[in-house]
Amino acid sequence: MSLGEIIEANKAMILGVVIVILLSGGIMVGISSYSSGYADGYTRWYYDLETGEQVQFTTLEGPPVALKNGHQAVIAHIYGCGGCSGDTFVGHLERFDPTLDKTKRFEGTTTGTGVQFALAPEAKGGEIQWFDRDSRDGFRVKETYREKCQAGNYARECIPGVK
Repeated sequence: MSLGEIIEANKAMILGVVIVILLSGGIMVGISSYSSGYADGYTRWYYDLETGEQVQFTTLEGPPVALKNGHQAVIAHIYGCGGCSGDTFVGHLERFDPTLDKTKRFEGTTTGTGVQFALAPEAKGGEIQWFDRDSRDGFRVKETYREKCQAGNYARECIPGVK
């Protein structure tokens, strides 16, 4: 039996093996790129931990990250009441637990995924208290943005480049 005959007789099996190989490769690439943190690489709002300023920054790393000015920053979830064209505010901050090994992110821990939330301090240099995202306090932190808008106005998250 020639090679051509073998291929002709086993087309379905060969196609199945090729599909499995391609899918496995795609899954491995996705896992390896996501393990570095935020693999999407789109621009987000960040909160400069030294100045309290909100800055737009693009990175593949998970927070905290080093800004171009050398300061450390964490993700800032920015909201606007009724939309993002007017006044905005920091709803909450987000980072990875700094005690967690970067390779363990997204694998889950005893307290969840290692993601932590905090309220932005009222004053520059104020203390930030972090809570695990999956805890009761973490959930409360995330939901506080709803209380900042007057009745009838909804809080909308403002993402750089999205209107």
